[in-house]
Amino acid sequence: MMARLASWSDVSRSFAVRVPVAVALLMIAISSVVTWRALSRLEETQKQHLEQLSFDYLDGLSASLIPSVVREDVWEVFDTLDRSRERYRGLNVQWVTVANAQDRTIASSLPERFPPLDAMDLEALAGFKGSRDVLVVDERAE
Repeated sequence: MMARLASWSDVSRSFAVRVPVAVALLMIAISSVVTWRALSRLEETQKQHLEQLSFDYLDGLSASLIPSVVREDVWEVFDTLDRSRERYRGLNVQWVTVANAQDRTIASSLPERFPPLDAMDLEALAGFKGSRDVLVVDERAE
């Protein structure tokens, strides 16, 4: 038995075993880093595309919403939002709310949460303060 252990010890010290093991470990390390970097770039790209698609969605709605928003016509705005749900179903929009300059809801795709002509709740407004008009929340992630 000791002879076998001694021979295994000799084999593990030999150049013919150490080099392939070192190369394999190095390749695993390099492939892990490259894979992580590729996946992080893919995540960044997908996020940018989703935000651009969301902005394009709002651009598509704006032409038909502007006259109704100026008049603050609740029914016309709601009708436009309702029709857009079918047209943009691939985008999977959770909710859309149109508000005036005083942060009062004109119409929403969730009227039970954002009743017409009521003030928007602070929690919903907090996501939109600043320069962004679109808030992307992926609740299905992880």
